[in-house]
Amino acid sequence: MRRVGDGSEQEVDVRIISAMNVSPDEALQSGIIRSDLFYRLNVVTIVLPSLQERKGDIEELADHFIAGFNEMFGMDVKGICEPALQGMMRYHWPGNIRELEHALESAFNMMDAGQELIEEHHLPAYVFRKDKEELTLTRPLSLPQEIDLPGMLDELERNVIVGMLEKYQGNVSKTAEALGLRRQALQYKLDKYKIQRAKGERRMVREHPIKPLLGSGYSGSRSSQPITPMLAMKRGNAHENGFIRPAENEHRHDASAAAIDRVAAAVFGRSG
Repeated sequence: MRRVGDGSEQEVDVRIISAMNVSPDEALQSGIIRSDLFYRLNVVTIVLPSLQERKGDIEELADHFIAGFNEMFGMDVKGICEPALQGMMRYHWPGNIRELEHALESAFNMMDAGQELIEEHHLPAYVFRKDKEELTLTRPLSLPQEIDLPGMLDELERNVIVGMLEKYQGNVSKTAEALGLRRQALQYKLDKYKIQRAKGERRMVREHPIKPLLGSGYSGSRSSQPITPMLAMKRGNAHENGFIRPAENEHRHDASAAAIDRVAAAVFGRSG
């Protein structure tokens, strides 16, 4: 080797010990380490498992750190109480041994003089937070002796359907698709829960502007039949409104024309 600013080279006998917190293969693929440097250093590789993979070492490591901190803090801590130790065994220790060491050092700072055992409240709260969350999730719910489960489920289903209908402005097809239902199934549930849609969504002929079409005449008709209201719509431009198709054959049979007249009279008789 050559020192900075020196013109002569000197021989040295060294051993390089390096550590990585990722696997060598991952480091090479992601470019964290250069391949030529890695292959120069990679003579003996020792894989150290994480503390989570060897939790049986936690108690022994804790005793080692406690002995060191007793000397540092001038205390005489004997160990860790059983509930605190069990909580430490359940924790996943992402920071490995260094995190364990710092957690115990934090406990020494929280202890009073004369205390001999590390208890749960001495250790950092994050060590037990996940454990308490899991206990909360697995704890059975506090329920009354009797409960109307079908009624609760029906109410929940009704509220979800009403909310989705509002989101899609009463469009049944889009609501059914969003809920993962067939349109017929959703229609059944609408009737079951008596859910009313907005009137604008009920597409019925009587709600369309028909009356302005009644006065429109028809020119060039080859039929001798009188132009009734419905027939006037048929022969006029009513198909432009989107609910009546244009007639393909204007020469209608007498019976067909009479049937149309009866339907028109019935419809407009009800609507006034």
